Formats: sequence, C-alpha cells, structure tokens
Amino acid sequence: MNFIDRALAQGDAVTEDGFLQAMADIYKEPQVWAELDRYPLYIGDVIHLIDYDTELQMEGLDSVVTGRQYERVLQALERCGALGEADILRRAGECSDRGPDEEEELDALSRQLALHQDYAGFWNLVRAYIGRERRSGSAGQTGKGEEQHGGPQRTPGAGESGVPGPGD
Repeated sequence: MNFIDRALAQGDAVTEDGFLQAMADIYKEPQVWAELDRYPLYIGDVIHLIDYDTELQMEGLDSVVTGRQYERVLQALERCGALGEADILRRAGECSDRGPDEEEELDALSRQLALHQDYAGFWNLVRAYIGRERRSGSAGQTGKGEEQHGGPQRTPGAGESGVPGPGD
C-alpha cells in the first residue's frame, strides 16, 4: 500500500489539506510516478502541481517550461481552476521557445506567478479542487492515457512536505 492508497483508505476522515499533504510523499515513494494512471485524474494533477512548485522553487521557470512535464502541468493547472497561472506559464513557454535572449521577460513572468505572488492562495485553490473532485465522484476517472512522470528524485526542505498548510 503506497501513500495514495493510504490517503484514499481514510475516506472522508482525511481533510483536503491532509490529502494534499499526503500527496507530497511522492518524494518518499518516487516509484508511484509509474502508477499514477491507476488513480483518479485529480490525484495525478495534485502530484504534478506539487512537483511544479518544487521544480519552480529549485530550478526556476525556464526549467518548468522546458521540462518534459510542461504540458501535463498546464493541464493540471487548468483542471484545478488556476487559469491565470496556466496562462502565464504558457506565455513563459512561448518566450522560452524564442531563445536565450528572453531571460528578462521570463523573470518578469516568473514574478507574476501565483506561486510567487499568493502562495497560500494557490494551494487553497488546489485544496478546493481536491474537495470538488472527491465530492463529485470523479474518483472513477483515472489518468490512463495521460503522459506520466519519470519522476525527479529530489526532496523538499528538511522535514517539510513543501506544501503549506491552510493559513501558512
């Protein structure tokens, strides 16, 4: 039983925040990247958003938009309702495609991201998405057919999941 199975087994006893925190265990059990298509699509979305945050903080925006999970992150942002974030990320991808002379524009776009402007608000949006999906019964829709992650093996800061709790 992996961290996803443990969180799902708790049913309604786990809050949206508890579920979000549990998904950050992807860095403790990276083999689960290969199993994401067995789970509801929103679970893969949440894990990709956690990884997006981690990659953005550790490697920067250019790494996100040139990475192999760029399209999957855009889809996750759109499904969770972070349309402004997806739009900025898409513009950053277009900017990055134009070449290395666009560093200034990339920096300006990076400063506009919700993860740099309203970090807690971004994660509150993700928590709301988790709640909607859990209540809607979309738990039967799996991520089959979606491109899955090979999984970076990096970990968040010492002893932290990398995902803030409500009000952080």
